[in-house]
Amino acid sequence: MPDPFVGWFAKEVLLQEAFSRALDLLGRQSWRWRLAGRVRRQTRTWIAGWRLRRWLGRQATWDALVHPSPEHAELLVTTLAAAARPRVVLLRPARYTQEALRGEATRVAAAAAEQFIAALEASQAVAVVDRRHQLHDERTGRQHAQLTAQLAAGHQAVLERLDAERDFDERLARLPPTVREPLQLLNELDRGAPPPLWGLLAGAQLGQQPLVGVDLHAAAPGAGGALGA
Repeated sequence: MPDPFVGWFAKEVLLQEAFSRALDLLGRQSWRWRLAGRVRRQTRTWIAGWRLRRWLGRQATWDALVHPSPEHAELLVTTLAAAARPRVVLLRPARYTQEALRGEATRVAAAAAEQFIAALEASQAVAVVDRRHQLHDERTGRQHAQLTAQLAAGHQAVLERLDAERDFDERLARLPPTVREPLQLLNELDRGAPPPLWGLLAGAQLGQQPLVGVDLHAAAPGAGGALGA
């Protein structure tokens, strides 16, 4: 009776490797072949060429190389580390620890991103560069819109603060002189006081908080206190 392991190994490992190498032979002049060659010469990596080319042939790898970003750089490293690990580790197991795989994948993925444009056909390279410029313009437009919105919100906040101070002055003018004069003095000492004083005046006019007995000195600069009865 045939050994089940031998049958599984032949079907899942040897056949898949043979198929991948056959595809590589059919596409020797493709960008994957050129890029893998450039990367292997630059890094002297121990990752098998056919594994590297198979990884380059994935749509996710192509998208990450076309649209470089920190997130896509991490994706390249993660997927290459997974692609470089064989199903069955028979030799040199130290190479295939998680730490060793990630270190090698980081080097190789960086080289692939660096050599990507140079490995493409002229028409492909132009299309990729144009796409990158388009994405950059879109990202710059979004950032400009966000900045404009932030500036508009800040401008609105300043206008609201000015309206609050004008409203405070109008309310202050309607108070009796004995109450108005201490509040004016406090307002001159600390221009940050109008919002709490405005609230105090609003409460007094609504009958929610009497002004009699209020310790204004507690709210003076450096007093460390707040307005209150």
